[in-house]
Amino acid sequence: MNDNFQEKSSLESNVGKSLFIPIALVAVAVFGLTLLPTIRLWSERGALTDAHTQQETPLANANKIRVAADSLFTKTKALADKGNPSASEVVEALKKRGFTITPKVQPATPQLQ
Repeated sequence: MNDNFQEKSSLESNVGKSLFIPIALVAVAVFGLTLLPTIRLWSERGALTDAHTQQETPLANANKIRVAADSLFTKTKALADKGNPSASEVVEALKKRGFTITPKVQPATPQLQ
């Protein structure tokens, strides 16, 4: 009877030892499957950050040009509204090309009573 008990205990210890390797392999596989996409996404994030940084200067320059063009178009529109025929032709040509000229709104000044 004692031999039978020793056999069971040795089988249980072998089962315990034999489960360690498969569980360890599954854990390593799950870790690897999560690590690889994380590394790839991290590198893509760096590339997107670099692209964003490279676009800041051209975007700032484009905004400066847009502000200057808006100022020029607004002044040309003001001249056309005053009756300048050349300015009227320029405004019409701009409208044909799809430019919208919106005059700058002057802030309302409160009137004293």
